[in-house]
Amino acid sequence: MKMISLFLLLIIVHFFPVHAQSRWQPTEGINGGSISSITSVSEDVLVAGSIKGGLFRTVNQGVEWTSIGAEIDNYAVFALKSKPGGIVFAGTDRGFYKSIDGGAGWRPANAGLPFISRVEDIAIDVDGDVYITYYNQGIFKSEDDGENWSSVNTGIGEQPRIARIEATSQNILIAVGNQTGIYRSTDNGATWTSANSGYDVNSEPTAISSNLVGHIFISTYGRGLYQSSDNGNSWQAITGDIVDQYVFDIAVNAAGDLFAATFSDLYHSTNNGVNWRPVTTGALGGNLYSLLLDAAEHLWIGTARSGIVKSTTTVDDWIILNNGITSNTIASLVKGDSNKLFAAVYLQGAYSSEDDGVSWNRIRISDSQYDETLLCIESIPTGGLIANAGSEGHYISRDYLNWQPFNNGLPGTKISCMTASSEYIFAGTLTGKVYRTPNADAAWADITGSLTINYINDIGIKFGVVYLLCDQGIYRSIDNGDNWTKLNFDASADAPFSIAFHANGDLFVGGNYGIYRSTDSGATWTVTTSLRGGLVLDFHPNGSLYAGTYSSVFVSEDLGVSWRVVGDGLENIRISALEFTDQGEILAGTEGQGLFKAPASPTTVAVEPQQPDLFTLQQNYPNPFNPRTTIEFALPREMFVSLKIYNLLGEVMAVLAGEQRSAGWHQITWDAGEMASGVYFYRLEAENLTASRKLVLMR
Repeated sequence: MKMISLFLLLIIVHFFPVHAQSRWQPTEGINGGSISSITSVSEDVLVAGSIKGGLFRTVNQGVEWTSIGAEIDNYAVFALKSKPGGIVFAGTDRGFYKSIDGGAGWRPANAGLPFISRVEDIAIDVDGDVYITYYNQGIFKSEDDGENWSSVNTGIGEQPRIARIEATSQNILIAVGNQTGIYRSTDNGATWTSANSGYDVNSEPTAISSNLVGHIFISTYGRGLYQSSDNGNSWQAITGDIVDQYVFDIAVNAAGDLFAATFSDLYHSTNNGVNWRPVTTGALGGNLYSLLLDAAEHLWIGTARSGIVKSTTTVDDWIILNNGITSNTIASLVKGDSNKLFAAVYLQGAYSSEDDGVSWNRIRISDSQYDETLLCIESIPTGGLIANAGSEGHYISRDYLNWQPFNNGLPGTKISCMTASSEYIFAGTLTGKVYRTPNADAAWADITGSLTINYINDIGIKFGVVYLLCDQGIYRSIDNGDNWTKLNFDASADAPFSIAFHANGDLFVGGNYGIYRSTDSGATWTVTTSLRGGLVLDFHPNGSLYAGTYSSVFVSEDLGVSWRVVGDGLENIRISALEFTDQGEILAGTEGQGLFKAPASPTTVAVEPQQPDLFTLQQNYPNPFNPRTTIEFALPREMFVSLKIYNLLGEVMAVLAGEQRSAGWHQITWDAGEMASGVYFYRLEAENLTASRKLVLMR
């Protein structure tokens, strides 16, 4: 239902007591995502790591994968290596981890490391000793499978920026730094010497590989490939006619064939890199991150979108093996019609569910790959969906089945959020622009006006009033964005991320440092600091307020005063989307961990009973009139009200109210001096109550 921009920074993690409750369960069908590394433990057992966090393991050659390693299930995994006997090592953003049972269980192994930081690469030499590159600390070595570590940086310098390391079959160690060049060791890391002949030291290395005869290969980001045939003493470029210079990994098989995983595709060379040809693997949208050649010389590829693909009989035959891999980011969740739910999955496209989110199926929004860059799907109150595919375009569906482009006048880049009212669709950008189009047809117009803002986080609409959350605070418009009023929200103290509306019209805003509530349409705010990092806010039908944060899902049953964590299993995981099924269950989309489901809290938050018989809209007087008339209405209690004038085409001609009003009778005068004679309608909305009447302007 709500989307949080994928570009916001992680800065806060808080811990809360967990009540006895059920565990979050992963849903089925949204497989794939980002795989940064793969290692083979045996013929059947492989372990894969995700840069977004977590490990996956297969015991049947990739047919099925299971999430493993609860100890590191939300850590970014940069490197994996295995040794005989079921020993597996993982380099993560929180240190070095070790498994002694083929990757089933894990524990940290950081004794001797200066502090817990990022392990970027792992190498194992012919003697079985282990080497790691440690963020800005150079190289460390362990002679006891990671139980103890010692620095081995003699000859490299202080705080060396070493990124990649490889141990060749000739027991030569090669280490490469980011824009610092290549270092070579012939004495098991005791000393290092610079070895940059033929190599561009300004390169950013992405991987090192070597073959059985000692040839060494280095891939770089933006500067192609290099090879050494003299144990790393000198280097030559072997990019040849490869089109894509952004190479993430390189592998060489027993026959000497080279494989390069690039930003766009896989490339294959049979003549030592002189010539390359692209290989179609079936992975969505390229972005191939990591390569593994198993004992049978099958090539496994970790991708940014499709999880893992594997070559079968030849290098031109591939299968996707991602059943159970859920390292994807759920950008948004929304309800459609007839119990149908929709999800926008970052870099993977759109999915729908017809069984309350238990299982999901991929749907195509367009005939091209554009919808794979989908950033959000939002509902339209009058029926249908709007989808934002960022720079690749925008699409609308009126029947939840068929989609058409919806781009006219809307720039394709840097759209950060979208939302819709019964009349208009609004879009905000990362550059501070606001756009609007009528629901009926794509005719986008820039309505930023005099706003001077840098980026927009969210747009919310309630009772016809539009709220804009941005770097400068919160703005409100009661005339669909024609004019904006800045609310009294201190953006210098906190950044507003998300907005939700209680049935009584109260506003709730999630920020870095608390949850903010306004009972007077944004004039004043109170803050609850017991919960921070409110990236996503949404009200459950039972009245409970749910919040997705940097560290889990939380619920408040007293309108934000106190909070408790919801379920077990999403601890320290960033939440990117929330939605509720028709059965009241909660769906939580995560960043890099997939989609989960849990029962809702049974608690119902008391809301003052409705009194429709006292909600009254009187006939205007005089009627007919020229040019002024008075409209009276009664409210049973303090409520947020919207009062608008419409013509016979249903177009809004005037907005008379969009604010909090107290219980009792109210009068509003409409001056129609600039309107043409004719029949008009006025409509009053308050919570779930509506009333309309006709009025006649007669000159």
